[in-house]
Amino acid sequence: MSIAELQNNTEHFLRTNHVVIAGGGSASLPGPAYFRMEPRTGPGGGFMITKLRDRHDAPDIFEAWYIPMEQIGSFQANRLPTSQESSLRLMLTSQLTACLFAVGKDGNNTTVAHIQPDQNAHKTLSPQQAAAVRQSDMRMTARVRGMKTFMSHADPFDNFTKGYDYSRTGKGEAVAIVGVRDDAGKWGIFAQVCNKDKTVKDVHRI
Repeated sequence: MSIAELQNNTEHFLRTNHVVIAGGGSASLPGPAYFRMEPRTGPGGGFMITKLRDRHDAPDIFEAWYIPMEQIGSFQANRLPTSQESSLRLMLTSQLTACLFAVGKDGNNTTVAHIQPDQNAHKTLSPQQAAAVRQSDMRMTARVRGMKTFMSHADPFDNFTKGYDYSRTGKGEAVAIVGVRDDAGKWGIFAQVCNKDKTVKDVHRI
């Protein structure tokens, strides 16, 4: 039931259930993948969704389109499949903790990217300033490639308010990203922002 609700009533599911998504790392490729959904026993409850290495058959396992995390210097915009190309209607990526998620267009098709900051950049700055500039680097790089920032780490040095704060000295927030394609073939992208105590803070949609 939880898997069906995630796909068919996505926004309500994300508003009422804390979701943690564990991906396959930057070595994984975009495309079809198998996931296991299990109830979380830790603080906040909700569900853990884990990308599997191989195909499995079980009631708590489902297939979705996976978007891996990519380095800022080499990231590619990943085009989500049309209904003619794939029957998969769900898109998942691993949890955002300091990364940026961007959305764009390739003709009539939706493109997405999960971008990791360059942790070796701007080391002459203070840790807080360096983290802020790295976020700015990612937003600029996405914009140059024709993509819009959907969700990124909040920047204390500007007015970028549609974000989250995962910093150790900050609020400890994290983001789960879920995409779902409707019957008309249009992809909707949802971002669940969760507080440090694992409660749902907000859900954004693009």
